[in-house]
Amino acid sequence: MAVWTQSDLTIRGVGGRAHLHANGRLAEDKGIWVVKGRNMTIEHAEFSGARGPHRNGSGIRGEGIGLTVRDCYFHDNDTGVLAGGGPQSDIVVERSEFAMNGRADWHAHNIYVASCRTFTFRASYSHHAIVGHGVKSRASTNYILYSRIMDEVSGRASYAVDLCEGGLA
Repeated sequence: MAVWTQSDLTIRGVGGRAHLHANGRLAEDKGIWVVKGRNMTIEHAEFSGARGPHRNGSGIRGEGIGLTVRDCYFHDNDTGVLAGGGPQSDIVVERSEFAMNGRADWHAHNIYVASCRTFTFRASYSHHAIVGHGVKSRASTNYILYSRIMDEVSGRASYAVDLCEGGLA
């Protein structure tokens, strides 16, 4: 578990995905990694088991401005990625997979993007969200490109995609 305060940092798994399993531990009771620095990039990692006391434990909790997640896998968390950063922030998720994140009480999702300028979900796969949404975004502008967002046969998501602030999509 870690809190990243550095800016302009790239964290990359080498030789395959590094698997970070929370096993009941979260940084700041929020996520496996809590990202507070600006313009962070995280590549080639797997995040699982983030179950928080406030029912929104995340694989990655993005609190800084600007976050890129690439070639990552998020499963069996309250929320895979929960990020925002406000009106200057751009969030990009590409070539990543989200599966079986959420809770039976509707409080979490495969991916949840809070307030930010733009959110790009590209070439990614979100499936089998547990009651919550496959993709939920409050971004001003959303780009959902070349991705598969499905409940599949046995999924229980409430929405495949929820753009609840009505931003440009």
